Amino acid sequence: MNEATKNKINSSIKKQDAENLESLIAIEDVLKLKRGFVFKMPKKNSSVIIQLSGGIDSVTTISLLIEKYKLHVYPIFIKRGQSRVMQEQASVDFFDKYYQKKYPKRYHPVFKVNTKIPPLEIRKVIISKASVKIKKSSEQRWGIPLFASLLTSYAVQYAYYLQHTKKLKIRTIFCAAVPSDSEQMAHHSLTGMRSIMLNMCCQTNDYSWQFSSPWVEKELSLYLGKDDLIKWADEKNIPIEKTWSCYIKHKQHCGRCVGCYSRQIFFKKAKVEDKTKYRPYYLEQLKLKIKHKIKKIIQLIKL
Repeated sequence: MNEATKNKINSSIKKQDAENLESLIAIEDVLKLKRGFVFKMPKKNSSVIIQLSGGIDSVTTISLLIEKYKLHVYPIFIKRGQSRVMQEQASVDFFDKYYQKKYPKRYHPVFKVNTKIPPLEIRKVIISKASVKIKKSSEQRWGIPLFASLLTSYAVQYAYYLQHTKKLKIRTIFCAAVPSDSEQMAHHSLTGMRSIMLNMCCQTNDYSWQFSSPWVEKELSLYLGKDDLIKWADEKNIPIEKTWSCYIKHKQHCGRCVGCYSRQIFFKKAKVEDKTKYRPYYLEQLKLKIKHKIKKIIQLIKL
């Protein structure tokens, strides 16, 4: 696993379009003033919440938090109306059982929440623009506005639920963003995550709250990519071929969308065999031909 210095991380941050150094410094100054530090990895045997999506990053992060940092992990899965929810849930359910057996003392059953992000009334427009570039000169996309904030708000409420029902006080929430994520979505940038953390503290009047991804956290001198996580999973024999990355609703990964493309690129970068089952390309071509024929038939009927 690669561990970077703060200077190296700061240098990388400066190159990211989604980062705002002035805001980042200002937020960190407030946190230092209020509690004396920006972010600390919780002590051994502490409990944390992680946002679980069923993808490679969040699934593998659970293993790392348990094995490397000796933490108790409480995952939360948000069923937010995504078209691929069944595929993501299948991954979540598989690894929920897998980790309960692998880490019976430190892994705790996944908590599932049903909601709609964005709301149904505006979903069609928001989703249709989510992957569109904000400007041609940058890879940054519109995404779902305040997406990470919305997800984290449910995790905060889950923490209070655990406190009220199990007398368990959790104040650290993790996501599993990696450096490449911030190239497209601002909410995955360190600036975005710092703003969410400060918001959590201000709105609860509790400055012990922490939110970050350990893999872009300069206070931990960590800067890990998806390929590093794939290597870890391979070393620990974690069956990450069961995770889900595809943006298309299929039984198998389509192999051609942005999610699948990124998945394949990072397996190659990690020099790890990709055991993912991808949908044969000829099926996609056949589907397009059928769709084209149906369109022609409809046009003839109208004539």
